[in-house]
Amino acid sequence: MEFDNFFTSVQDASWWKQHKTFIFQSAEPVPMFANMVLKKMALPVTVADAVHLFTTGSDQLWQSMLGQSSTFWVTLSQGTTVTDKKNFKKIFEVIKSYKGPHRLVVWINGKDAVDIKVDAHIAQVTLEDIATVAHFGFLAEFINGSKMTSGQLSCVESIVRTMRQLSIDQAVILAQTLGVVSAAQLANFQAQFIADHAQEGNLFELGDHFFLKDEKKFFVLWDKVCDNYSEHYWIAFWSSKLWRAYCLILAMQNNASAEKLKKLSFGLPYKFVWKKGWQVYSCDQLVQLYSLLYQADCRLKLGGSDAHILDWLFFKNFS
Repeated sequence: MEFDNFFTSVQDASWWKQHKTFIFQSAEPVPMFANMVLKKMALPVTVADAVHLFTTGSDQLWQSMLGQSSTFWVTLSQGTTVTDKKNFKKIFEVIKSYKGPHRLVVWINGKDAVDIKVDAHIAQVTLEDIATVAHFGFLAEFINGSKMTSGQLSCVESIVRTMRQLSIDQAVILAQTLGVVSAAQLANFQAQFIADHAQEGNLFELGDHFFLKDEKKFFVLWDKVCDNYSEHYWIAFWSSKLWRAYCLILAMQNNASAEKLKKLSFGLPYKFVWKKGWQVYSCDQLVQLYSLLYQADCRLKLGGSDAHILDWLFFKNFS
């Protein structure tokens, strides 16, 4: 299913009930969009590792309490990546054939996934960058529950024309912000959003200083740029960085090909990738950092908002 068709389908509440399995494919992790989808499903979610779920934990898939249905967010861990064809195919065949009492939501990152074929009873959605105002309009209506006003439409037209395309999570942040910005503030917001993204060089440097543990340079630059973006943006930014670093370390430990490492290295420091800087970290450490980021995200969603919401993440990284 194409991205715009997905937004048309989800307007019908029964669409969610018609499918047992939902497969979303994207070239990059999309944590902000994933969170929005789960909110729209309005169902409690259990995160489950694919290997555990389909082997030792398989009973979970077939048992239910008093006929109640659960939703499993299925993650693909080490040894079950898309590029590991044998293991991935084995697990994916189980996912495709599942017809138990629960729902499965599977997110597949990587361009290798686009050739996967599924049966008609499975909802499969391919996520792409937002390159047109029309596509953004579908996303904004999905998130905010209403069509854009003429002022919002003009604002988005200028942003898309200047930036040419938005990543899925950039578009989610833009749509969320448009939902709370007043008509009188739109012109200033438009200029600020475009100016913020003109500073991407600073953001690459920020990531470099973070992963190379250059504490002094990091906080000097952080002090300059932190107020230029919302807390929502920083959550998505660090989520993407930590996810890539985690996947890169797994790939390094499994002697992955140079081609795969090159794909995973985008946005990570050269020294971190090619000069063994990644050896300073372990996968467990990155999981701990991501857990702190998740806690910050939860506080934000519960109404907490201040300049120090990410302090524990930074403290843990540099300690």
